Amino acid sequence: RPLEGLQREIHTCVSIMSQLNLEAHRMVALPYLLAVAKLRGVDVAEEYMDLEAMVKVASETSNMASRGHAIFAQLELMVIFKDWKRATELLIEAGNLRLYIPGHFVGVRFTAL
Repeated sequence: RPLEGLQREIHTCVSIMSQLNLEAHRMVALPYLLAVAKLRGVDVAEEYMDLEAMVKVASETSNMASRGHAIFAQLELMVIFKDWKRATELLIEAGNLRLYIPGHFVGVRFTAL
């Protein structure tokens, strides 16, 4: 499936979630929109914060689920680009993400990293 269509679909979902004041759901979808945009080489910095800023804000507001999703999106990109060292460092720094996002398959996938 082309990334352009996927980005458009996630962007639509994020916009609707904003309109409906579903901020918790928006914060789950937003990291994946940023990841797809990064894979496409599209700069969305003027419209959305980057993944690192999202992790920082989520940590400061104790929104551990959003923090986890943003970290998972970062890990996905690091693995796609074979940046094993940074991915390992991020996992160590992040701590046990499964405490905040139990049952999420991504958490299990990165256990062996």
